[in-house]
Amino acid sequence: KGDSRFWISWGLISLLPATLVPLNVLINEHRLYLPLAGLAVLVGRHWPERIGKGRNKALWFILLILFGAHTITRNTTWESELTLWRDSVARSPLMARPHVHLGNGQAASGNSAGAERSFQRTLEIEPTHRAARTNLANLYLEHALGLHEQDPKRPSALDRALEEFDTVLGSDSDYREALSGRATVLSQLGRRESAIAAYEQLLQLHPHFADGY
Repeated sequence: KGDSRFWISWGLISLLPATLVPLNVLINEHRLYLPLAGLAVLVGRHWPERIGKGRNKALWFILLILFGAHTITRNTTWESELTLWRDSVARSPLMARPHVHLGNGQAASGNSAGAERSFQRTLEIEPTHRAARTNLANLYLEHALGLHEQDPKRPSALDRALEEFDTVLGSDSDYREALSGRATVLSQLGRRESAIAAYEQLLQLHPHFADGY
């Protein structure tokens, strides 16, 4: 009994930080790792003897198989960043965070069209989401940098990037990533003096930002 009380207390005590500190999302799965470790030890120590004496042995094994199958299923969800955030988007389609993380994963894997859709969906849900709008602007900027200087689509992509950066800075004028991106766009557009002024503004606000120099 004393051993059981210890592991039950372990779970309750390790849950205290998650109980006392407010969460900015409904579920943070990693906060359950320590409490569940105590539960796993408790079950592992007492489950075998109860199976041997209990009359519901078949039920215990069925539960074990079901939980094992669910674990395998969840492992496929955690296979990659893309599978994880696709699953999260499917389960929470009205939350902005899963969409923007899915967009980041799509951009990293070279799926620019998918990333653009994810960032735009994020902004439909939360128009002031600065990371999503900045990432969308960076997507347009990267697209422009991948085009030949004589390509007629290049100025249009740069203008779209500049518009998104300006929108971000309209609500958060100190946001470093948007300031840096905007200065780069101005440089690529050939607006040299404006670009220099934008970089100087960036370094006044963020004097330790190496990329600005």
